[in-house]
Amino acid sequence: MDLMLTLERPKFSILGWSAGGNAAIVAASRYQNNIEKLVIWGTGAYVTPEEVKLFEGMRDCGSGPKSVLLMPGILGSIWTDFAPQVEQLPKLLPNHTIIAWDPPGYGKSIPPQRNWQGYVFDDDAQLAMDLMSALGRPTFSFVAWSAGTMSAMIAASRYPHNIEKLIMWGGAAYLTPSEIKFYKSSRDVSKWPEQMRKSMEMIYGADNFALTWNNMVDYICVLEKERGGDFCKSHLKNIKAPIFLLHGRRDPVKDPEHVPYLKKHLKIESPIHILNFCAQMQSLKLIVKHQLQYSAAIATRSLCSHIERKVKVNNVDLNVVQSGSGPKSVLLMPGVLGSIWSDFAPQIEQLPKLLPNHTIIAWDPPGYGKSIPPRRNWHLYIFDEDAQFAMDLMKTLGRPKFSLVAWSAGTMSAMMAASRHPDNIEKLVMWGAAAYLAASEIEFYKNSRDVSKWPEQMRKSMEVIYGIEKFPLYWNDLVDYICAMEKHRGGDFCKNDLKNIKAPIFLLNGAHDPVKDPEHIPYLKERLNIARFKNFLKLRFKLQQNTPKPKTNKNTGNQ
Repeated sequence: MDLMLTLERPKFSILGWSAGGNAAIVAASRYQNNIEKLVIWGTGAYVTPEEVKLFEGMRDCGSGPKSVLLMPGILGSIWTDFAPQVEQLPKLLPNHTIIAWDPPGYGKSIPPQRNWQGYVFDDDAQLAMDLMSALGRPTFSFVAWSAGTMSAMIAASRYPHNIEKLIMWGGAAYLTPSEIKFYKSSRDVSKWPEQMRKSMEMIYGADNFALTWNNMVDYICVLEKERGGDFCKSHLKNIKAPIFLLHGRRDPVKDPEHVPYLKKHLKIESPIHILNFCAQMQSLKLIVKHQLQYSAAIATRSLCSHIERKVKVNNVDLNVVQSGSGPKSVLLMPGVLGSIWSDFAPQIEQLPKLLPNHTIIAWDPPGYGKSIPPRRNWHLYIFDEDAQFAMDLMKTLGRPKFSLVAWSAGTMSAMMAASRHPDNIEKLVMWGAAAYLAASEIEFYKNSRDVSKWPEQMRKSMEVIYGIEKFPLYWNDLVDYICAMEKHRGGDFCKNDLKNIKAPIFLLNGAHDPVKDPEHIPYLKERLNIARFKNFLKLRFKLQQNTPKPKTNKNTGNQ
């Protein structure tokens, strides 16, 4: 559905077979007004006992809209490696569905026997992607440990638009000589610590486990000989997803050199967490069991924090930040030459807590903030263009229905979008709003050309974003645009759009705003569906940066 919306073809027919036919049936059920016809074959509404065997090595828990896939270590399984996560993460991450699986030849995904030949971890990466696609969850985050991190990194490299975040511990892109030596010395499983050996024998059987482990050691030897121990070094440069990396200081297997190597070659989102464990803990399974008790809360914070990335819309790479994970959507619209972090840092941090059923999306319009290139093209209908970019961005993100939170110049584009796409815009929250430029405002902008005369704090906040040399050029481009608007359009941005806006509006105003003319408030109140109005008597310009946290209305439950 999201693909067809992005392609601006919301009504269509589907030809589907096998699992694709099942997805087609689900789509037709949920989107009855969009699906015109169905042609399906090789499908069914239920799974037979024979088919169940193919999927025995998979468990899911929780029921949130976002997804997490757990990737086990070598010969690990759902319950040996991830029992704490399967039990606890649905409580810690209520907006996520947690999915754990046994890769082929692991745990209950036998048959087949593990085929330790060729690029087996590349195969696991592809199977992970295919599994999540079959489950109807093609976009997801990874939680991976040990050998599972290799497949997770390979998948994140090859499918950057599908993998949202990576959480890894015991991570490595290659095997060091000390690790190869460790595996070679581990062939005789009868010499393993009893608890460690028995935990594996319970899964694979005593005889089969010894054989399977030796097949794995043979694979390590071949990998050393033919690939120098390299699993996925070449993939690291292509990984776009933010990464949260954990490391056990006393891990008896993993060489410490992996941490600086990964830190150098990957986008590590936050400081690496070094976890301390007893040196006598020789079992990797015991280590991970204790690690997870510490890392669950940290992992929760990582999965729930914001994501900043570039999204291509109409051949422009737009900088976008997303926080929260609710089913409803809010888009934040910045002011003139504003940016995500200069205009909306408090909203990105606080709104997901205040609006848990919403996903908060902030963006830099073309030529603003980190959406450069291109340089801002200040033609007479630039804010009309921003309105359309906003709509196209949200369609690309698969969120065509949303509310707008806008301030200053962003309110013009917000009102245009709400007027021209009334079925898509649910609500409008605006402050510093205007449909045109007043004479006093035009005079203000004309007098602001020389940015060296600005208050230092105000000027420096813009120079940080655009640079000392470029910011005066960009600001003067804006002032030229204001002059052109006065000459050719009488300062009118969107007066004609106001009558077509259907969405309810929450309008805020700073009584001491030094730029906005007070005449805008009665003008807007007369022409718009103002559901609520709030006038801040003591506050100025950027209300979003100096107002108290919003409170829930006890009567309506609205925020």
